[in-house]
Amino acid sequence: MYHSMNRRISIIAIIAALVPSLASAEQFTTAIGDDRILMTEDYFLIFGGGDELTAGLGMADFDADGDTDMAVINGRHWPGQDVVMFNNGAGRFPAAANIGAMRTTGYGASPADVDGDGDIDLVVARDLLAPAVYVNDGKGGLGLTVEFGVPGSARDIATGDFNADGIIDAVLTDRGDGSFIAFGPLLDGPQTEVIFEGNAVGVEVADLNADGLDDIVFTLRGGATLAVLINQGDGFADPVLLGGEDQQSRAVAAADMDGDGDMDLVAAVLTGPNRIFYNDAGNFDRSVAIGPADEASAAIAIADIDQDGRPDAVFGNEGTNSLYLNRADGFEIIAIAGDEGDTYDIKTVDITGDAWPDILVANSGSPNVIYWNRPTRKE
Repeated sequence: MYHSMNRRISIIAIIAALVPSLASAEQFTTAIGDDRILMTEDYFLIFGGGDELTAGLGMADFDADGDTDMAVINGRHWPGQDVVMFNNGAGRFPAAANIGAMRTTGYGASPADVDGDGDIDLVVARDLLAPAVYVNDGKGGLGLTVEFGVPGSARDIATGDFNADGIIDAVLTDRGDGSFIAFGPLLDGPQTEVIFEGNAVGVEVADLNADGLDDIVFTLRGGATLAVLINQGDGFADPVLLGGEDQQSRAVAAADMDGDGDMDLVAAVLTGPNRIFYNDAGNFDRSVAIGPADEASAAIAIADIDQDGRPDAVFGNEGTNSLYLNRADGFEIIAIAGDEGDTYDIKTVDITGDAWPDILVANSGSPNVIYWNRPTRKE
C-alpha cells in the first residue's frame, strides 16, 4: 500500500513537471492604451508546435455556428498536416480536424465559398504541388480535395471575381514559374492564365480605383517592393512596380490609412523600413517609410485594434512583432511582448465575440500565438 501510494505520487509529480499549470503559466501583456491590453499566456494561448512550420492562417466560420474558426496551414517545403481548429465562441479552440487526407507543403490559404453552396471552402497554395480546394461538407469538414493548375514554387493565394461573372476565381503567386489566375469554377478544370513573370511571394486583392473590379497586388522578393495590376474588365493592365529594388516585401495589405476614401497599400518590408504607398485615384506615386530600418517584417494585418476610428497595422517580424497604432499625428510603434518567433502570417479577427480585434500569429519554427484584446484589469 505504501509503495503503491509512493509510485502514484511520483507519477503525479512527473506529470505536474511536464504540463504547466494555470497558476504557473507566464502571462504576457502589452498596453495599447489606458484601458486595453494585448494578452497571451505561455501554454494556454499557443497553438501548434515549433516543428510544424506554419506558414499561413485562414480565418472563417467553417462550421457555421456564428464564430470565427481557424485553418492552420503547415509544411512549407516539407510535408505537414493542415488542420481546421473550431472556436468555442470564447476565443478558445478545443477541437480540431485534419484538412485533407495527406500531409502537404502548405503555404497560404484563402477561405471562400468556391462551389456556391453557402458554406466556406478553403483554397490552399502548396509548394511543388498544384494548388487545391478543400471542399466543406457543411459542418466544417474540409476533407474532399480538388486540385487545379500546375505545381510550382507557390507562396500565397487569394480569391476574388476577376472577370465579374459571379464565380470565385483564384490568383496564385509563384516565386519562379509565373503567377497565374485560375478562372472559376475552380472545381471543374479551370482555365489558367499567367499574369505576372517575376519573383512574387505575397498577394492582396482589393478594388484600388473604385470601379467595382478586383485588382491585384503582388509582393516581390527582387526588382521592386510591389507590383500593382489594375483590372480593366477585359484583362489586366501591365504591372506597375512600386518601391526600390532594395525594399523587398513578402506581404501587403490594402486599407484606407489616411481616411481619404481609397485603399492605400501597406507593405511589410524585409530589407528596410515598412512602407505605405498612398492611393490617389489608383496612382501610388506618393509613399512614406514607417518604422525602423532593421525590423525585417514578413507579415502584416490591418484592423482598428484600439477602436479609435483609424486602421492600425500589426507587423510580423523575425523576432518581436510590432503594433503600429495610427494616431492623428503619426504612428505610435509598440513592441508586442511574448513572441520571438519567425512570423510568416498574422490575422486580426474578433475571435471572442466582444467586437474588439484579436491577433493570431503563425510562426515557422516556434509555437503559434494568440493575443486576446482585453480590457485592463482593475485592481
